Amino acid sequence: MSNTETKKEEIETYDETESTRPSYGSLWDTDHYKQLIEDGPEAAFKQNLESAPGNKRVLFIGVGEGKHAGEFSDLHPSSDITGIELSHNRLKNTKEKYGRALTLARADGEDLPFDADSFDIVVAHAVLHHLPNWNTDGLDEIERVLAEGGRFVFYEPGRFNPPAVFRRRYIPSEIHTPGEKPFNPKELLSVLEQKFSTVEMEGHCLISHTLPVIDNYTPFSIPYRVTKRIYSAERILFDRIDSRLAWIFTGYAEV
Repeated sequence: MSNTETKKEEIETYDETESTRPSYGSLWDTDHYKQLIEDGPEAAFKQNLESAPGNKRVLFIGVGEGKHAGEFSDLHPSSDITGIELSHNRLKNTKEKYGRALTLARADGEDLPFDADSFDIVVAHAVLHHLPNWNTDGLDEIERVLAEGGRFVFYEPGRFNPPAVFRRRYIPSEIHTPGEKPFNPKELLSVLEQKFSTVEMEGHCLISHTLPVIDNYTPFSIPYRVTKRIYSAERILFDRIDSRLAWIFTGYAEV
């Protein structure tokens, strides 16, 4: 399948499922799971975004439903925030919800319609793994539109997490698309280090993200405090030994 066909299929998938698409998949749409994500990888992602040295001009690639861009706008009302999206229906819904706070346009993340040095921050939340040429066109375009000292903030799934591998292989998904490809973290880090002067990346969740499912669908009750402790232990393990088996990777890269 060509890159053009892959993108067309991605657009059609998102357009068709926009109104019925669960946030995390039906098995995972529980308060227990959502709290883990918010307290864990989402918190790290937001910290990387908030700690960026400049925030006047911000681009959200694959702005989606506008949640992260909208939250950032609420915190930084003086910032000039732009969001791009390829899905027609997603863009329409986001314009209706955030059109007054954000500048929104339909555009391709591998062919950004902006001049060089246009942004202080570029954000891609679970977007790169949808781009056929993420390691060339995708990151080259991000580097091009970032101003000197600018920061690229990312959040991406890993390829080798055992529960995620099992899920992708055996459990039908309402949220994954045919063209997406979770990352080999070593490759992602290597490519980022070739293109940016500073790169920080960390892994999240080895098995902790499965505990909310066990808690919700089996007789075994797992309090959230147990899930959070296991998540914290995983962070230490990833930091001291190896994060290759992590489910989610967050980080930033600076020009």
